[in-house]
Order: sequence, then C-alpha cells, then structure tokens
Amino acid sequence: MALFFYKEKNKDIRAAAYLRLSIEDGDKAESNSIGNQRELIRDFVAERPELHLVGEYADDGYTGTNFERPGFTQMMEDIKSGKINCIIVKDLSRLGRNYIEMGKYLEQIFPMMGIRFIAINDNYDNANTESSDSDSIVVPFKNLLNDSYCRDCLTHKTKKNEGEVEQYFIPDHHPAIVEREIWDKAQVRLEQIAGKRRRIRQKQQRLVPLRKGVLLGFVPIRPTWKAVSFKRLETATEKVMALVDAKPEQVHIEYESEECEMEILKGFEVINLKQPKGESIMTVTSNSLKFNKATAVELNYAPYIKVLLNAKTRQIAIQPCSEKDPNAIKFSNEESKQTYAISIKVPAIQVEFRRMLPFEDDNGGKLSYTLNGTLYPDEQVVIYDIGDVKPETEKKRRGRRKKSEIEAEQKEN
Repeated sequence: MALFFYKEKNKDIRAAAYLRLSIEDGDKAESNSIGNQRELIRDFVAERPELHLVGEYADDGYTGTNFERPGFTQMMEDIKSGKINCIIVKDLSRLGRNYIEMGKYLEQIFPMMGIRFIAINDNYDNANTESSDSDSIVVPFKNLLNDSYCRDCLTHKTKKNEGEVEQYFIPDHHPAIVEREIWDKAQVRLEQIAGKRRRIRQKQQRLVPLRKGVLLGFVPIRPTWKAVSFKRLETATEKVMALVDAKPEQVHIEYESEECEMEILKGFEVINLKQPKGESIMTVTSNSLKFNKATAVELNYAPYIKVLLNAKTRQIAIQPCSEKDPNAIKFSNEESKQTYAISIKVPAIQVEFRRMLPFEDDNGGKLSYTLNGTLYPDEQVVIYDIGDVKPETEKKRRGRRKKSEIEAEQKEN
C-alpha cells in the first residue's frame, strides 16, 4: 500500500473539511450542526491564503466512539492517494471520542503520513511548532474527557450501589489511562486558562460633571468610590467648561421701549430678591465634615444630600437628593429632632479633601478648616470655597476629671 508523505508544510496545502454529528443529535439528512461546522471551517480557510479547501467529508449521524464511518474512510483513502494533506475540524471531538484511537491518529498516523491537522475551537494545529508543553498536555486530556462524555451519552444510565456489590478502593490497582503527573499538570493548566477568563478589569469610576446652573462643572462624589485621580476630576470639569465656552453667545436685542424709563424711578436700584446668602458653616477635619444646624435649616432639613466637587475652582457643594440616588449620604433628622450639629464620615469625600488641604502642621499637630457656605435658594445648593481658607489648630479635647480631683479642688477653695 502506497503512503503519501507530506514534507513541505508551507506549499500547496490541500485541505479537507471533516464534519461529523453524533446520531444522538438526530437522523436528519443534514442537520444544522453540520451546516454550522461547514460555515466555521470555510470562514477559517478564507482568512488564511496558504490553505486551499479541496474537499469535504461528512458523517452525519455517526458516533465518535469508533472510526468505521464512510466519510472518514473515504477521507483516509484520499489522503493515501495524495489528494489532500491537511484535515480541518471544528474541534477534537468531531474527529472522534475514543481516547485510544484519537491518540493513535494524532500522535502516530497523521505525523507519519505528513498530515497537518487543525482543530479550530481547540486552537490546535500540529504544524505550530511554537505550542508549549503545557498545551500538548491539555490535548490528550480533552480527548479523555470527550471519550468519557460519549460513554455517558450512550448509556444514559446511572445505578447507585446500595449494597448489592461490595465496594473496595485499591489505589494504583491498574495502569492509569492518564499518568498522575500529566493529570496534575493538566489541572494546573486548566486552572490558569479559567483564571484568565475570570479576570475582569476593574471599571474606572464614571465621572459625570453637571452641565448647567450654579453647579456647572461640579462632579458628584459617590460614597462607594475607593480613589479617584484628582487630575481626572480636573479634566472632567475642564471638558464640560470647554463645551459651554464653545457655544455662541446669545445676542440680546434692546427694544426702544426698554430705553424709556419713568422719570420718577431715576436713581433707584433694583433689589435682587434671589441674591445668594448663607449662614451655613462647615468644619473640615481629617476624618469628618461637620455642619452647623443653620445648614440643615437652609436645606429644609433634607434627610439625604449629595456632595459635589469642582476640582478646577476648588469648591465643594452640597445639595438635597433622594435616598435612592447613588450618591446619597444620610444628613438631617426631621426638624423637631435635629437639635445639634451634623457630622458625616465618608472616606471617599475625606480622600478628596486630603488631596486639597494639609491636615497636619510641621510639628505633627492636627489641623482643621472652617468654611462659610453660600446658599443658592433656587437650586437648593450650598457652595463652599476652599481657595482662601486658612487652617486652624485642632483643640485637644479634655477628658473627664475624676470625682476625687473635683472634691479636692473644692476643699482647697
């Protein structure tokens, strides 16, 4: 019997598509699965000009547990006659599900005959000399899994041993199909592959500056943020401001009637009833923000607020929001119960303050800052300017004096 030996792998690659569907998937003349395999292989070949698809062999409705299939037999005859020197399949299980036979074809018969074998979905190509040792371990392991899968599908039976037969465990009773060393290496490799698929890049915090009103350019700070680059905050604000500056200025047309003023009103000034005002005071320490009760009054005892930052102008703002707002922070009680100052501790906010202000002096003493807020009633916003604020040394809190010390002092007096 004459054998065809293929040595020049980069010249005249005459490829054959081999398609197979197990009988368990149905006895149709040509199932959708066969069509899908054909389309996948044709797309694969179309992207590789060195491959020439010269034939197609299909076994629709034949099991992979043996290789006595008409399509496969004809393909092997054409290989021997030299018509084809490359086989392309969708994956290893399409060629077969018999571990022993698959090993013979992949490791002995195909290499001896000079046949290039490609399994697309398993990323296997025996002409690829750059494949690693670990990948070569995975291929026989996959063949073993395909073999086991097929046996389960054929029997469809499980029977629990409920004492009818005695059970024994005898380690190393017979030679393993897969040596333990190879098995362990395959497990490590499969874990590495699975780990790469599970590795998901952390999403950056989405910065959404406001685009209108008194809060133009401010970015809401989400309490769940771990850390945000101060440069990103500045850039986000600058982009929004640039868009606003790029808009053409509105032209104001003065009508003749506007120039006519009643003689009696000459010298009077218009009083702006909506002029910003503020009695709010915010005290900033290294680990908290404290607001006086006037802040709660100005914001109508808002139960929740959000904190916004304009990194470009170095301003902080607070504004009432709903509990469902992703940026919501618990703020005030109802009016009858809010009798004291409000303190909030949110790490994400404190991080931004620590980037803008120092909280330790040269001697290691703690610093704090007191900021006066400006209320904008129309938008229910209080804005604090950090630009010119001056630090204050935090006063050390005195502990409680012991009763004995107080009594001793009273006796002396």
